[in-house]
Amino acid sequence: MLCLGLIMSSEKLKMSGEVWGNLGLKLFIHPVLMFAATVMLGTHGLYAQQMILLCALPSATIPAMFANQTGAYQSEAATSILVSTVLSIVTFSFAIYLIDGGLAAACC
Repeated sequence: MLCLGLIMSSEKLKMSGEVWGNLGLKLFIHPVLMFAATVMLGTHGLYAQQMILLCALPSATIPAMFANQTGAYQSEAATSILVSTVLSIVTFSFAIYLIDGGLAAACC
């Protein structure tokens, strides 16, 4: 987390097409694909719920460190992590709701 803070403080955060694409993939498409995979594979119960929730987590911090090390997409990586973490307050809560008593509870 210290490294991520240093990276974020040294980079100007900017919203770009790459950032919006990353946010859409990580916060929406990734959990939906895992939900579909649990249905197709017949996984039920706690394991299915855990797999879906793990996919609903915000972007990881490691890509920002790799971006900083290689000098590519530094600002985009830092922005993606910050914005996905803030947005995950809503999206992760919604995923928990779906898992606990919504759509996923009916089939998982």
